[in-house]
Amino acid sequence: RNRLRKTSAVPIILIAVLACGLLPAGCNRGFSHQPASVTQMKMLVAPGDPAVIQTLKNILAQPIPEVTQDNFFTSFSGYYQDFNRIVDWVGANVAIVSDQAAHGTADYWQLPSETLALGTGDCEDYAILLCSLLRAYGVPADKVYVAVGKTDMGMDHAWLDEDYYKGIWRMIDRGDPVLLDSTEDIYSTDVYFNDQNGSRGKPGAAKGNYTFDLGYSSYPQTQAGLMISGSLVSTGAAAQTWFRDLKAGQKVTASVEWLSDSVYSTYNALVIYPWTISVYDRDGNRVFTEDSTDTEKTVEFTPSSSGTYEIEVLKRDNLPRAGVLSLDPADWKIQDAADLFHQVNPGTVTVPSSDAFPLTPESTPPVPALDHDALAQFVLGLVNRDRAGGNVAPVGLGANTAAQAHADDMANYQYFSRWGTDGANSAMRYTLAGGTSYGTENDYAVKIAWGGGSAADFENAVRAALEQAESGLMKQISILVDPQGASTILYKWNKKVNLGISYDSEYVFLVEQFEAENIDFTQAPVIQNGILSFSGLTIPGFVIDTNLLVEYDRTPSGLTPSQLNNAPWDGAGRPVATISATKPYLGVTVTQGFQYTDPHSVPLDAPFPPLDSDARLVPIANLAQWSNITASTWNAGGATFSISADLSQIVSRFGAGVYTIVASARTAPNYVIGPDGTYTIITIPGADSPGGVTASEGRMMFRYCIFVE
Repeated sequence: RNRLRKTSAVPIILIAVLACGLLPAGCNRGFSHQPASVTQMKMLVAPGDPAVIQTLKNILAQPIPEVTQDNFFTSFSGYYQDFNRIVDWVGANVAIVSDQAAHGTADYWQLPSETLALGTGDCEDYAILLCSLLRAYGVPADKVYVAVGKTDMGMDHAWLDEDYYKGIWRMIDRGDPVLLDSTEDIYSTDVYFNDQNGSRGKPGAAKGNYTFDLGYSSYPQTQAGLMISGSLVSTGAAAQTWFRDLKAGQKVTASVEWLSDSVYSTYNALVIYPWTISVYDRDGNRVFTEDSTDTEKTVEFTPSSSGTYEIEVLKRDNLPRAGVLSLDPADWKIQDAADLFHQVNPGTVTVPSSDAFPLTPESTPPVPALDHDALAQFVLGLVNRDRAGGNVAPVGLGANTAAQAHADDMANYQYFSRWGTDGANSAMRYTLAGGTSYGTENDYAVKIAWGGGSAADFENAVRAALEQAESGLMKQISILVDPQGASTILYKWNKKVNLGISYDSEYVFLVEQFEAENIDFTQAPVIQNGILSFSGLTIPGFVIDTNLLVEYDRTPSGLTPSQLNNAPWDGAGRPVATISATKPYLGVTVTQGFQYTDPHSVPLDAPFPPLDSDARLVPIANLAQWSNITASTWNAGGATFSISADLSQIVSRFGAGVYTIVASARTAPNYVIGPDGTYTIITIPGADSPGGVTASEGRMMFRYCIFVE
């Protein structure tokens, strides 16, 4: 009997152990703050908890955070995405506190409501709360998990795994998301779970499937200088490489799938610049390569000799793209950049034809003709009303025609952007129209509240729309220009405004282009044989700063309304050099910066972007190439100036394009370069405010575009 009892108990014990998931501690299917099974862990993820639901509502109800100088370079990218707002909120509102300090015990897994109430928690508390909020938001149960495992140091740890945001599995551990496949040598997962699912191992791609996330790369640069159909383009690139040993005659099948995601789907639904899959042998010889613009592609390769081989997937456009590479046979490993057998070579590709996208003006119902000069005086009155409210002097009406031409272009082709269909940005347009004192440009499009009627009714509707546009522009700030957050309308050193006003039956387009008129060129800036030179006069009280900035943009080429709508802001070009009076500028070494999306990098037929994408910024890398040049001639100590510098190496490096010379004024020894490197903010103690400089103290001398063929 005793023997029978002992024997019959064995399968019962085995079943109980298996049900516990072979985890330490006792087996208990009920709730526990020290969970011993996957079932108990799942109970901790609580998307239906009232505290979780209310917190989610509070997060999403918060206004989109204001972008300031302090958070500009780190926080802009996710504020228009609910997913990132949730992740950011948990990271900012759950302080790291150990279980021993919070609960007097070595291990205590908090419910989300407890973490919310305390505002503290350790790694699993952070992950459980974040998972609960994302599940409450609607992220499917197969797209987000709490992962529990160990680090490469043998320490217990927990984090979040998700593939909702970009379609690839990423790890979020109180920092920037990391591709899950890239963490295998650092983290090992024992179990992953949420409120519905749980399992041993880790979520992710099937064996032989390798996810990758290729970030921003350099913009394509034309070989011939003009971005025209059929011309060759030398491109920047981002690549991912895997390696393994293969036997001679062993066939490899590789399938690439580019994924759309919740962030850049309007851009990367189509591939314009071809991507490449290549195979290299151990000596760095390319033994197979194929280009494609397909979003899915399968290729085959058979090595002629045994050895170690690399497979590289290379993209050429500047936009980030995630994808999956399926390889048969499997068991490939990611190759570190430092260990590559070959040098990444983007090569050249052919510019896609724009013949399929002819520009024809949009047809709109006829409207009454209005007195344009009267409308211009009306807007000038609005501008000077606002300047008076900001305690700055009024501006006069300028004569540069670029603003009106741009307003008409936007109305004719129904787009909104500071770039134009000719490929020029605001400063280029102004320079081409004969301007020499570019300050800033404001653009606004507003719908007309007019349902038909008399000419007087239409004029009233247009004037109301213009007043609405001016009000909107007063609320806009240029963080790149003014860290203190003033509307550019209030910059007190502006002397004139060039106005562009165009309208149809639905919209009014307003362009305000301000001029400083602080200088009078006797020789406008020119680059001849690589030598920059210019000279002129300054108004009393102004001296050109001892550092100039040189920016580079590609040669303008035609753009479609779709491209323009996806890149509404122009901002500054790529910084390529500083020119100093006596010795190179000894500033902080900068390796990466930010600029607005270049519309030339947007697919020709990109769909209209969502409303929350109107200020998209992209990083620009390799700013270590930024050259510090000492001027050959620098006479700028008084009312006259004459400056020359050798830019031959810069022109040789970047080739044909637009080189913009940016100069600011200096009135005191204390000054700093603004966040984008283009504006000097002058510190003048006691000037207009007790603390020194006001929001409108930045003194712009000129921004002049030189077109180099």
